[in-house]
Amino acid sequence: MLPTARTFINAFLHLLFPEACVVCKRVLNAELRFVCPSCRLALPYTDFFKDLQQHIDNPAGRVLIGRIPADFVLPFLHFQKGGSAQKILHAIKYRGAKALAYEMGYLYGERLCRASLPYEIDGFLPVPLHPKKQHQRGYNQSEYFARGLADAWQYPLPVWNRAVERRVQRASQTHKGLWERWLNVRDVFELTTEGKRALHRQAVVLVDDVLTTGATLEALYKSILPAQPRAVGVITLAYAGDAFA
Repeated sequence: MLPTARTFINAFLHLLFPEACVVCKRVLNAELRFVCPSCRLALPYTDFFKDLQQHIDNPAGRVLIGRIPADFVLPFLHFQKGGSAQKILHAIKYRGAKALAYEMGYLYGERLCRASLPYEIDGFLPVPLHPKKQHQRGYNQSEYFARGLADAWQYPLPVWNRAVERRVQRASQTHKGLWERWLNVRDVFELTTEGKRALHRQAVVLVDDVLTTGATLEALYKSILPAQPRAVGVITLAYAGDAFA
């Protein structure tokens, strides 16, 4: 197949403005985006999905015990300050790399499809942003991560991005402790009429970018209880553990 005009244009633009790996900053080849092959191989994958016993009995799952009756809690990456997961998340949230969120979701979705999850899931519920915050950023990073997961799955799955609304915008949780985080997100989510209908008796997977104390995911879970979901799981891009403690 002969190269198209767009191919030549993209190659020329790459010469003028070469894209760098968000992790190591080395210039990427024209056909690559975001993360170079070496850094991709070295990402701090949790791999909890490989062992059925670790689907809930893992550091991230233990954070949510007694708070969300999840059948699995499966973060993709370990988060460490200054590490590759933090650099990826920074690019996604603050440098407009929404396509990177999708790519990470797709990459993880391909792996999860080979895992023995306890049941067939019915769809993904990304943590919603407040409309003002989403307008400022231009997108919801958790939604793009969820869409990558959904597109990689073995059968078509919905992403319920209108099922829950974030009614209140509050300050960032980055430097807050467990109690402060819980207070910060308490009652901020509201199940919509569409969501109550869509999530009714469904196996719902809650999706977020980072799991730290679990306060946001707990608040989201409580907001969907009127829909009576038959099962709940959790998937996140990263697990921060005590990185913010």
